Amino acid sequence: MKGAMPRSSELIDAIDAQHDRVIRQNEEIDIFRRDVPEYIAEMILEEAQELVCEFKEAMVTGCAWKLAGEMGDIIYLLIRLSDLTGISLSDALELKIARNQEKYGGQTDQAVAKREWKTKGGDEEFSHRYLQGDATSQRGLA
Repeated sequence: MKGAMPRSSELIDAIDAQHDRVIRQNEEIDIFRRDVPEYIAEMILEEAQELVCEFKEAMVTGCAWKLAGEMGDIIYLLIRLSDLTGISLSDALELKIARNQEKYGGQTDQAVAKREWKTKGGDEEFSHRYLQGDATSQRGLA
């Protein structure tokens, strides 16, 4: 919990390094083997709600270990979901970064940015261009 904040590429490298451990553990623990992507997505929602509660508590108490645990739960579940769906976490993050840059870059008002984004075709149009290599900062989610 202490130390410098990792850059996004360092974070992805750290998560990638743990990927095989998470998958092995899920093969070893019988109750995890029955999970399907929809169930894991629902578990992520549950854990996100718990994260909000622990965040609020950490702001009052200054104790962040429970918050770190909830963050770990979500990352763990995202690795599992990634494995079951075949969607790379690295690619998903690259897509999100490129989308945010194109949607919000140069904007000073979030509401205006959202309106303009809709008029440009929104996420669907962006995704098509991104996958074809035409979007800003495209890195190759194919």
